[in-house]
Amino acid sequence: MNPKQNQAKKIRELADEIISRLDRFEASILTFKGPTGGGKTFMIGEALKIVQREKKNNILPPTILVSLRDLPIQSMEELKRCFVGTSITIKNYPQEFVEPEIKTNEVMSFNWEKLNRKDQKNILMRYREDGKDFTSVVENTKLSGNDIILIIDESHLFASTKNSMKIIKAIGPKVTIRVSATPDDDRGEKTVDYTIDDAKSDGLIKLSVIVNPDLNIDRTLCTTEVIISSALQQRLNIQNEYLKIGKHVTILCVVQLPNDGKYSKYKLEEVKAIFDMYGITLENGKLAIWLSNDHNNLEDIEDFSSNVEVLICKIAPTVGWNCRRASVLIPFRESKDVQFNSQTLGR
Repeated sequence: MNPKQNQAKKIRELADEIISRLDRFEASILTFKGPTGGGKTFMIGEALKIVQREKKNNILPPTILVSLRDLPIQSMEELKRCFVGTSITIKNYPQEFVEPEIKTNEVMSFNWEKLNRKDQKNILMRYREDGKDFTSVVENTKLSGNDIILIIDESHLFASTKNSMKIIKAIGPKVTIRVSATPDDDRGEKTVDYTIDDAKSDGLIKLSVIVNPDLNIDRTLCTTEVIISSALQQRLNIQNEYLKIGKHVTILCVVQLPNDGKYSKYKLEEVKAIFDMYGITLENGKLAIWLSNDHNNLEDIEDFSSNVEVLICKIAPTVGWNCRRASVLIPFRESKDVQFNSQTLGR
């Protein structure tokens, strides 16, 4: 994949910022802001390739990439594609680490939640005789005389907590890059901003969000059924527009349940019953569920040709999930959190 026009400009700016900060005496923080779906991980990878090419002896300093849940694995796969044809490698910690330090031209990826724990289950921080506990790996890397680049993905979710700041201080990175679509503070001295308009111009995200389009109230139906009926019609309308230009895309409708326990269970059964009336069920593969204790029909949900027409979820897709065929959202969850709503819409 080659960078789009605006992406290329921001990749160059990001690389220049990293290089200039590596040449400083003091440590610094950089914020990289970009909309969900704009390819932030891809742009990070391309910027690191430039840093390697332009630094002395073509050496990329040891780099640590941290994020939440399954994001480290997703990011690894994206970066592996970026690094094909280069000498940069990326490894998952601790499974793929052989030596007790991060080498130059090496990116270490790991799950922050497994590290950032205060209880006795924090095995990554626990001392190991082979020197591969996280603390020893970081210390060995610094003792080798190399600076460290730290990349914090989805930084708005965890980077500013007291415990996180303590761990970041222990890592002692020369350059910290806080990556988010919705940065939560202004800790960075500089923000490289790949704007929504940039992403729209590059053709990577949708041009607009339309709220309640052509919502006609049928008084013979309950409110939930009215909303679902209208949403399914919009799903078909969009799908038909693709067909007019010769594109076969199964448009996905996302239903977001409320976060209230008992009410959420009731709502789940209610919407499943309504979708069943429209022939959308788990059994025929047209319905998918993504809840903490219930995963159904998620295997190929991001594919444009997937059979899944409706996804029921709560908050799982708000972090690190990009599904470009998702075009209709039914939010039964009430939220006044602008950051949360932005992340949800972005997915």
